[in-house]
Amino acid sequence: MKGQSSVEYSLVVGLALLLASPFLVSAQSSIIQLEESTSYLQLDSSLEKLEQKSNKLSEKSFPARRTMRFDTPTGIDRIYNPQLGSAGSAVIFQISRAGRTNNRSFLVDYSIRIQNQSQIAEEGIHRISIKKLPNGINVSTIS
Repeated sequence: MKGQSSVEYSLVVGLALLLASPFLVSAQSSIIQLEESTSYLQLDSSLEKLEQKSNKLSEKSFPARRTMRFDTPTGIDRIYNPQLGSAGSAVIFQISRAGRTNNRSFLVDYSIRIQNQSQIAEEGIHRISIKKLPNGINVSTIS
């Protein structure tokens, strides 16, 4: 009798797992999408703060400076910093997640240079220094 009840118990548990598997796959997909969205929001927030502080410093006189915390999520492939001549500069972060590549960026009408791009691209929390120079704004990592 004990052997029969354990077989029945195994069948009930197996059937329950089989019926629950579509919900588990759906939940896993939702968690992955949530994690991806959180990474994008985290990067967007850091870029917005960087843009705001850079804009304020561009209006001040040399040698003004500020520091800030920059949260870099996982998946940053590359940081582009093209100089657009008299039109200004751009800061572009290329992020790859789940086989897709997206860019997060901002444009300014002054020269902004990103130093230590590979360090800023590493996942983690970085302290960065934003300095007003005679020819524009310089951004570099402190730690």
